Amino acid sequence: MLAHDGPVIVDCRVSQLTNCFPMIPSGAAHTDMILQANEVSGTMDDEAKALV
Repeated sequence: MLAHDGPVIVDCRVSQLTNCFPMIPSGAAHTDMILQANEVSGTMDDEAKALV
């Protein structure tokens, strides 16, 4: 896809409990994007992890 000269669609599957960065928290605006893991505060309980 990097060598292709034009648009591509990438279907990248990750584990449900994996945090992928950058990410936009649920209900947040694109300007609230989290770029790195060290920007995440607090902890997630199992219910919250299931939503990620």
